[in-house]
Amino acid sequence: MMAQGFPIISGFDRLLEYIEDITGITVPDTNYRALAEEVKIRTLEMGVTVQRYIDILRDDSAERESFLNAVTINETYFFRESRHFTVLREILLPRIGRTGGPVLAWSATCATGEEGISLALILKDYFGDDTRSRFTVYATDLNSEALSHMRQGIYTKNSFREDGKAYHRLIEQHSTLTGKSRKISADIIAGINIARRNLFLDTLEDMPDSFHIVFLRNTLIYMKGEKKNSILARVVSKISEGGYLFLSSSEMPLVVHPDLETVQEGDIYFFRKKKHPHREISSIPVNTPAGAKPPAHRIGRKNIVPLNRSTSHRQSSVSVASVLAAVRDIERHKGCDSISDNQSYIIAELLLYSIHFINNMKLDIAREIVRTVVKHFSNEITSHLLGFIALLEGERDAATSFFSAAITCNTSFWPSRFYLANTLRDSKPLEALKEFTKCRDILSRSDASQDVRYGFLVEYFSEKYFLDLCDSWIQSLEKVSQRQQSGVKPCR
Repeated sequence: MMAQGFPIISGFDRLLEYIEDITGITVPDTNYRALAEEVKIRTLEMGVTVQRYIDILRDDSAERESFLNAVTINETYFFRESRHFTVLREILLPRIGRTGGPVLAWSATCATGEEGISLALILKDYFGDDTRSRFTVYATDLNSEALSHMRQGIYTKNSFREDGKAYHRLIEQHSTLTGKSRKISADIIAGINIARRNLFLDTLEDMPDSFHIVFLRNTLIYMKGEKKNSILARVVSKISEGGYLFLSSSEMPLVVHPDLETVQEGDIYFFRKKKHPHREISSIPVNTPAGAKPPAHRIGRKNIVPLNRSTSHRQSSVSVASVLAAVRDIERHKGCDSISDNQSYIIAELLLYSIHFINNMKLDIAREIVRTVVKHFSNEITSHLLGFIALLEGERDAATSFFSAAITCNTSFWPSRFYLANTLRDSKPLEALKEFTKCRDILSRSDASQDVRYGFLVEYFSEKYFLDLCDSWIQSLEKVSQRQQSGVKPCR
């Protein structure tokens, strides 16, 4: 096996599968070299093959823990994405605080602890001296060495970045300077419940079921398909109704869960758990005879009229522009009772209906609806939706094909360029860099009046949000490109 010109050791594929099976993590191609060298050294020390080493990992918990400590990623720093902490401090804590009970916060993958400590300091700053009974912070991670680092509470300059600088005063208030490092006050560390947890395999039964705030940032981006959905479901089950889930900005557009709704505060997006439990939705027959009436659409339309079966398998003359206009009209709740025989509106209704099922993770039903629409209206929008469904299922090759097909239909269709770049990011970073750059260029030229043209496809995240994400990924992937050219190992 070869990875970016680097010969990988025999049995490496099986090792990657093993890591995914016990952690849910898909190791990025860009980390293959570092992982292979780590395993090569260890197998030589033990005098075993990779396959025998995998057997040892299955049976020996101490070796398994040591191995996972070596391969998991611990890149973090204090108050990372500081805007999240600003929203928490200025907007969410005043809302949560009105309930009167103690606030429960959880840094679910805390790495070396900077995030968990940041949460504790923000909560302490908000509640003042009356802290002991007002909040509790939990910090968990798979890496036991990282958690030991957190318990020691000693941090060097790498844990302090320009991003988050506005809150460094809180660290200074609750730490002492020892040489070039800072040691966090013992009372802050002691006040955090620190524990090793594998979010993918552990039951989490000993964790509270009513967290008000959960940070699960820069984790799901390393997972795909069912494994990502499994971990997300476990974490969501631990959030109270009306509680908040923060993912990294780059993860937000890639995550869907039926019990979560997107919240926007300024240019910041996060999730809130719905206050009414998700109800199971049964399959809807889409190719019904004329006159049949499927259940009402999520926006309140009394019925959705099926496409005329006499036109089945024949492309209509409906334009993308007319369907986009119909979507905007329907989303504004206009004309919903008088246009049942208008083909553009019927297609728009069905597209919105498919998105409703995507958001409820009923992907088979969503695909069935889109495929019905494709018989009459095949273009960048339908290809994009099929690609997004495939991406959520973890079928990256299929997603890549659908997103590429959408771009072939319309080279300026930025939603598919963005998601195509994300599917290529780990396996083909240089191609991803090109796609993020093209996406950024399209968004930079975008007419402000067209800002919501494709909004229904991207949960109405603003174009500026995607523009900022493109800029961020371009900077990151340019560093990957430079490392590949210089032969430097990827950071772990």
